[in-house]
Amino acid sequence: MSETDPEFLALKEHAARFYALIGYCVTHYQSLEDTLPDLFAVALGAEQKKALAVFSAVRGLEDKFAIISAALLDATKEQKHEWASLRVRIKLASDARNQIAHANPVQIPVIKITRRNEVPSPVGIIGTGGPGRMELRKQTRNGERIWTLDLLREERARIVELSNQLCAFVVRLKKEKASTSYRGS
Repeated sequence: MSETDPEFLALKEHAARFYALIGYCVTHYQSLEDTLPDLFAVALGAEQKKALAVFSAVRGLEDKFAIISAALLDATKEQKHEWASLRVRIKLASDARNQIAHANPVQIPVIKITRRNEVPSPVGIIGTGGPGRMELRKQTRNGERIWTLDLLREERARIVELSNQLCAFVVRLKKEKASTSYRGS
């Protein structure tokens, strides 16, 4: 297959989209996680610099969730419920990000099988029947997880939506904290 062959060009385009989506999933997840210190600062009602110093001392996503939840003790029932929902979805996104970042890329060719009237082998493989596709494969405790191009697209969309919702939550919380902290002044 030459570099000008349509099959080669199709595989090259597919691979470029595939690797771009891996990058999008990993970097968009990181921007999502980078919003957590802002959430902590707003929930705590502390200056950003001070809150960041406290937050950066905490390692591990579950511990970060715990201090954010503690900072939200005086939040409304609705805000606590929204945080609980976001927390579950962030954990799922984190798990997906880890699978994607640590999986092995595999190229799956399309194989053409033809029949031959020869003995001893009546079936022969002539070659590839098209450019094939790329997949990410990650062995997990629950078996192998396979990330196709479509699944990577769906994960990217989920992460972007979740990031937008987390940012909106921070903005709403910030407005609520500002309006309650200055009462009676």
